[in-house]
Parts: sequence; structure tokens; C-alpha cells
Amino acid sequence: MGTSLFYVTGAAFVSIMIQQSSSQIASVRAKQDAESRDRFNFFDLELLKSLATSQHGNLLFSPASVKAALGMILEGARGKSAKQLQEALRLPDDETVMRDQFTNLLNSLQVNNPSNIVEAANQIFLSHTITPQLQYESVLKKHYMAQIEKVDFSSPVSAAQFINRWVNMLTHGHIPSLVDSDNLSRNTKLMIANAMYFKGKWRNAFDFDKTSVKCFYVEVNQCLDTYFMEIVNVYNYAYISNLHAHAVELPYEGNQFSLLLLLPTKRNEIHQMIRDLTHVSLHNIVSSLELTDILVSVPRFSIDYSTDLTQKLNELEIQEVFSTNANLTGMVQWGNQNLHISNIFHKTKIEINEEGTVAAAATGTLVVPLMGTSLPKLIFNHPFLFFLRNTETGDILFAGRLSEPEAAKQPVSGSLTDSQLSELTQGIFTSRPAARPGVPVVPSNTYNPASSSSNAHRPGLLPSATLNSNSNIPVPQTQPTITNYYSSPRNLNTGNLPSSASYQSYPQPLQIRSVGNNPLQPNTAQYQPNSNTETFDTSNPEMVEIQYGQVPMQFSSTSGNHASATVSAQYPSAVNESSQGDVLTDANQSYNDRIHFSP
Repeated sequence: MGTSLFYVTGAAFVSIMIQQSSSQIASVRAKQDAESRDRFNFFDLELLKSLATSQHGNLLFSPASVKAALGMILEGARGKSAKQLQEALRLPDDETVMRDQFTNLLNSLQVNNPSNIVEAANQIFLSHTITPQLQYESVLKKHYMAQIEKVDFSSPVSAAQFINRWVNMLTHGHIPSLVDSDNLSRNTKLMIANAMYFKGKWRNAFDFDKTSVKCFYVEVNQCLDTYFMEIVNVYNYAYISNLHAHAVELPYEGNQFSLLLLLPTKRNEIHQMIRDLTHVSLHNIVSSLELTDILVSVPRFSIDYSTDLTQKLNELEIQEVFSTNANLTGMVQWGNQNLHISNIFHKTKIEINEEGTVAAAATGTLVVPLMGTSLPKLIFNHPFLFFLRNTETGDILFAGRLSEPEAAKQPVSGSLTDSQLSELTQGIFTSRPAARPGVPVVPSNTYNPASSSSNAHRPGLLPSATLNSNSNIPVPQTQPTITNYYSSPRNLNTGNLPSSASYQSYPQPLQIRSVGNNPLQPNTAQYQPNSNTETFDTSNPEMVEIQYGQVPMQFSSTSGNHASATVSAQYPSAVNESSQGDVLTDANQSYNDRIHFSP
């Protein structure tokens, strides 16, 4: 019977942002060392490509953690098994030089100062019935800082608990469990594990007051409201033409570590950018960056990711160690039975917010000048890549893809999104008085209808429906006590709910959006109380959708003609709605609405 050998890897990463002046990029090593690092790091990009090609959604892995464990496997491999590992990792033939690369990698993962903490540990969990090769044990201690721990795998539950306690401790609780008892058996003879933890302080803090809810395009035409952090500062930035992407580097205090972000110029080009990345070294990307005054807006995000890397490593031509033909005779003093690796488990976690980043492992991009200034504005509003790097060595601690951040759940700084407003209307804007909602709906900003605007059309915001004579739309019995109410087709986070109004007296809000495909000229639409006709004039084909409460109504016009639609709604008051701007067919366009209630 073949014997199973497991490898698991884990890492943790935390970053805390603080305010500090910018500093120079860390010096680049000699050209020969840089080329050697590029070869060593090429594996990272290949593994990223392999994972990203076959898996959708968010992605996170720790290249440093994976390579550290593969290096320990290589030390015990012989023949073809060793050759495949060496070639996949682009390692030199010289054994001393090869080991120095792993030693330097692991040394770069041992940092403990007021600004940054990096901890990495390797552990061999060996069956209590097996004796390791003395040479293998010596090499692991000297070059990999690895310890060998005896485990009774005949009791899978106890063995899993023992291993998980070690991983939980090394990742500071961010990965409490890495391996299940179901993954272990009496046939398990050896497990190789790596755990890594990072905690760093941003050199420049993100201002909490500037965090707002914006649209993140999880698909080309699918928008998700999420929290965006924002900062204006001097960062290393460049447009990478052969990737069709923008690159910006956010440094940590002390400049030894940084977060490199890559955004494709178009929303649907993340996959092509990943494929092209294997032809462009990260070293060359970083070398092309220049200090630039720039506004950066990036989502808060959190990723929990786990996978079995066995199949992906097979695709990278690491195959022999997973087969019954594996030659791992350099590891243990054991009988003639086959010893091979059955699985490679990898679990990672990362959280990035204003206070920092926590990670563990065991668009069209908008770059435009701001109004009235030449300052570029970089908005990460669609899937992008990120790399947490050691700027001195070029080693990649974490790499990942953000495809779907967490949806916004509550207002920020008094703002209110469309989806949150929709939730509030249920049970509040009815014919009967409603209880005061449990979330704040009164912004601190002064009401200014002229300042509100929409930056993007969100397909699917309002459901498709048609009013008929039987439609029943509840109208408040209490007349509105406000004279102005402003609504944008995208969000309500610009201070548009006057603090003098009571919750019970709001009419159900009209949510208005343009859903046409042609430029919209200035026009005026009139809605009369108790009327069944809506008329507007425009010189271009357009469709406007109005939602009263939960029921949408669509009105259309043809070029150069007046158009009308019959509805059964009983509006509580006359409404004037004027629109200026462009029909929202691109994230770079804007659309302004002004709504006036006359009670």
C-alpha cells in the first residue's frame, strides 16, 4: 500500500496604517542578483496564472510560503522527482547557491521592529514510527529553520488538533484550522508545514472620513456597492503599456515592504493581464514606476481562500513527487514501501481596511485629471491584482486577485446608498406611521441639490416592471414637511436628507435613471399630482425609469418628438425633474438629477 505524505502551508498578514512622510524606493540590488530573483519569482507568476485561469472570484496565495515548503521537499527528493522541482522553481544546479536562495528567502521573512513584524516557521510532522535521515534533518535546521516533530498519525483527530494548534499559534489565530482529521490516516507518515505572519504599518494612512460607498464592477455590466478608501499622496506609479494596466505601489513604514497593485485598463481584461504578466517581470514593472502625485481609491477587502495545490503543481510540471514513482528517499530511514505526496493544502486569509491588513496563509480603470487640477485619479473599481513584496529582496509574500469585495452594509459618514434607501422604504414609507429606523439616515452635510451627481449607471438597480390599472402604491397620509428632496440614479451619499424633516413624513422616493444609449440633451419632465400622463421633451432617443417605492415605471421618447405614457400612480405632490449630462454607458460619464417636491 502506498504511503501518504502531506504538505500544508499557512501564512498570516496584518497591516496597520499610520501617517508618515513618503521616502525613497528601496535600492535595487546588482543586476545579476535581480536576474536570479526574477527566475526564482517566475514560479510565483506561473502559479498565479494557473490558479486564476481555472478559478473565478477572489484569489489569494503565499508564494513565499509555497516555495519554502517545496524547497524542503526538494531537499529530500532524488532523481526525476528532484529535477522537476528544481526546474519548476528555476533553481541553479549549484546546491550551495540553491540553498542560499532559500536561506535568503526565509531570512527576509524574519522581521520584528516597531514598524513591521514578519514571522515564518517551517515544521516537519513525522510519524512516531519513522526515523528521519540525519543529513535531511541537519539541512532543514540549518537552511530552512525547520524543526521535526513526532506525531501519532494512527489517531487522525489528535494529530489534526496537534498540527492545527501549531498553525493557529504561528498565524496569531488568523488560521485556526488548516487540516481536517479526514485528511489524515494511518498511512500518513510525514507532513511538511509552513506558516507565515505579517503585520505592517502603512507609511501613509487612509483617512476614515474619506471612505465612501462606490460601485465596484464584478462583471462588465454588474455593479456592487462597496466601501472605497481614498488617499492623495506621492506614490510610485506607472502605466505599463505591454500589460495595458496601471501599477501603483503603496509602501509600508520603513519601505522594506510594499503592496503593488495592478489594474487592467478595461473591466474585462483581468484574465489577459494575468496571461501577459508571465512575460513581464515584476522587477521590471517596479523599476518603471515613478514618484507621482496621485489620488488612489481602493476597496476595503477581505479574502479567505483555501485550495489543494496538487493539480496546479502538476500543471507546472511538478508531477513525480505526487505519483507512486516518487523518489523521496532522502527524507527518512524507512523500509522499501513507496513514499509520495498525496496532497498539498494551502489556506490563506487577508483583510485590508483603513486600520490595516490582516492576512494568513497554512475597472475600466479610471485615471483622469481631477476637476480643475492635473492630479491623476486612480480608482480600483473592477478586478485587479495585488502583490505584497519585500522591496529589498523582491520576494513575494502574498499575491492575489480581488474580483468581488464585500458589499457595503451600513452608511459611511452619514451617506446612504440606493440599496440601503430601498431597505429603509420597506416599512417606513407606508400609509401608516413607522418606527424610526435603526440606521442613520440624516447626513451631516448641508443639502445642495446642485452638487449631487451620479458617476455610473448600474444595470439591474431597478427591476423590470410595468404599471397597470390595478397597481396599488401606498401614499403617505401625512403630507411631506420638506420642500426639497434630491435623488441620484446611483447613490444618496451627498447630503440630501434635510435634518429638519421627520422620518414618517417622507414620501416614497422617486429613483430616476436614464437607460438610453444616446447622449441626453438637457430636458425637463413634468409629473402632475393625480394625473396619468408624464411628458418630456428631448432631441435624442432616451428612456427614463422612475421608481416610486418598490414599483418602477419606464417612459420612452423618440427623437424630436414629445412622448407620453399612461400610468395609474397617484403622486402625493407635483415633481419637477431635470437632467443634465450623458446617458450612462460608461463609468467615465456623469448624470445629474434634481427632484423638487411641492406639497
